[in-house]
Amino acid sequence: HEHLLDARAVHQVERRLRGVGRPPRSTAEMAEWLRRLGDVTPGELEGPMAGFLEELASEGRARLIELPRCDASQRWVLAEEREVYEQAFGLVEATPEQQQEAGSIVLDRFLQTHALVSLPDVLGRYPFESAWAERQLRLWAESGRAVSVPPVADVETVRFSAPENLEQVQRNSLGLLRREVVTCSAPQLVDFVLRW
Repeated sequence: HEHLLDARAVHQVERRLRGVGRPPRSTAEMAEWLRRLGDVTPGELEGPMAGFLEELASEGRARLIELPRCDASQRWVLAEEREVYEQAFGLVEATPEQQQEAGSIVLDRFLQTHALVSLPDVLGRYPFESAWAERQLRLWAESGRAVSVPPVADVETVRFSAPENLEQVQRNSLGLLRREVVTCSAPQLVDFVLRW
């Protein structure tokens, strides 16, 4: 079915999910922020975040790791998440099952913290095997863990969303559209009804 998606609403939900414009105010908040997002690149840091991360790193609670074959390969992760990333992207010995399970954790968190994601978005962020990532997103869409949003005029590719995130985008889209509706005067309405 047609999803009501206003680009402004997508942007609003995305910013809220990613915490953009509301940087953490302490190292404890920074750790929670990182736990929710999974990983952040040095380029995504704003305000005092770099200092908080250095503090967490000196306490052994955060690590800067290097992901292979991707843009912005340096990522800050919580120390306890490091193994998940290393298994997901083949940086340590892992069975195919461990690698897929770790990959699913990273991919699911990416989906949960974005309004809408396409396969190119995922592959731009993480060095997943393309066929695996696509299959995973489609399986989740079939099971209801994700929603598949068909291409629209300005977007050529299928996008995926966590059901609750898509619901927020649709609610925000409706709110934006309602604000654009202009009420007419009573005489205009009577005139319209009579002519109709």
